[in-house]
Amino acid sequence: MGYVTDKLDTCGLKTIKFLVFVFNFIFWAFGLIMFIAGIVVLSSSDSYILDVLSTAGVDSTTINSACALLIVIGLIVFAVGFCGCCGAIRESKILLIVYLGFLLFIFILEIAAASVALVYREELLTEIESVMNDTIANEYGSNSILTAYWDLLQENDECCGVTGPDDWMNSEWHLNVTRQGNGDLEVPKSCCKIMDDAPVCQLDSSSSSSVYQTGCLSVIESWFWDNAGVLAGVTITIALIEIVGIIFSLILVRAINQQAN
Repeated sequence: MGYVTDKLDTCGLKTIKFLVFVFNFIFWAFGLIMFIAGIVVLSSSDSYILDVLSTAGVDSTTINSACALLIVIGLIVFAVGFCGCCGAIRESKILLIVYLGFLLFIFILEIAAASVALVYREELLTEIESVMNDTIANEYGSNSILTAYWDLLQENDECCGVTGPDDWMNSEWHLNVTRQGNGDLEVPKSCCKIMDDAPVCQLDSSSSSSVYQTGCLSVIESWFWDNAGVLAGVTITIALIEIVGIIFSLILVRAINQQAN
């Protein structure tokens, strides 16, 4: 009977070891995914939006910091997953306890990062809108860098102004072209759907067939939420996996203790 009990205990321990190993392999893989996701967001084709915001005076370090934090957490998760695998295979209590400590630390760090993002998201978007309005009203046409960025944003993302083409009518740019005898021009060339038709389309900002009617603020908000969705999805998945890993690891440590006794 003792032999059968020992065999059952051994099989149970092996099963737990296998589950912990599989979990940590998945955890390791998600750490790699987090690392890649952070890099992709920073180097995406729309990353010039960050340059636009930074040049305009928006503190884009919040976005950059979130991505950098995701990269760092991804690397830590990658290393911790490896540690968990080794602890499970070698039945090492020390490695497993270190692994559990790191797992709890990462979990708390992710909750903190998510809380900060939720608290400051609206504040960041409000600041972006304010700076966009200011640069259209006072900087476009006189600041060559901001002018180039605005043109790039409007051409690439097929938008015009902050909330729409009418934003340009009260801008310093419009006052300047009026002084130069071109007061009929209502929007910059970059608002035109077909650049060859710019001389005509600039005269009628209400023409939806020739001028982009969507404001660029909605484009930036979409970009922000799309990338935030990617980061949040990966982070939530990792957090759920971490909870499972903590439970499995505690069971394994207890089983190793029982076997030792």
